[in-house]
Amino acid sequence: MLKVIGMYNDRFRLYESVIRRHSSPQSSTFGKLFGGIFDKVFSPNQHVYTFRIPTSVYLRTEMFCEDITEESEYDFDVADLINVLIEDFLRGIRRNPDPEYIYRGLVSRDHKKAVIINHHIYEERSVSKCTPTPNLMELSVHLERRQALKLEIFLADLYEVLNEEPVYVEDVIEILLCDFINSYKQGLINNAFDEIIKHFTKS
Repeated sequence: MLKVIGMYNDRFRLYESVIRRHSSPQSSTFGKLFGGIFDKVFSPNQHVYTFRIPTSVYLRTEMFCEDITEESEYDFDVADLINVLIEDFLRGIRRNPDPEYIYRGLVSRDHKKAVIINHHIYEERSVSKCTPTPNLMELSVHLERRQALKLEIFLADLYEVLNEEPVYVEDVIEILLCDFINSYKQGLINNAFDEIIKHFTKS
């Protein structure tokens, strides 16, 4: 039987909407089936997530994407890169779904000097121990429903199992993008450029 945790907020809005539909005591099996079909047909196929990254990271990201476009002749932008990083993250989860390992991996890649993760939490706390806030740009990205739901479910599970500070989809996007750009500029992932080009130019 599916259990409704009842502890999430609108940061897991897609996951919450699905779990409410499936756990409603008034819903019949047919109703749930019909609701699933209705969601697939009429629900937005993409979900928007808004996040903030340092302007310097954004500019390096744009330059990287422009280089990919020139080499591949595919119109590759920041949203495409984010989708590549998220798909790689989801593949990692499938290969090793250990929540403790993945959570610690995200925390270790949280570059505090380069980006503020969970800025909605930091704004409520004293920032005396934090490094100076960099110039931030606010961006929005559209994720496919399948991708967004997988992320929200996994991150909700992390919170339930580990009882650590919650990590949201916006946080994952910030961490993955900033970690990728910082690693790339340090020459730690030189093959990333060729791998992305290969992905978008393969027949």
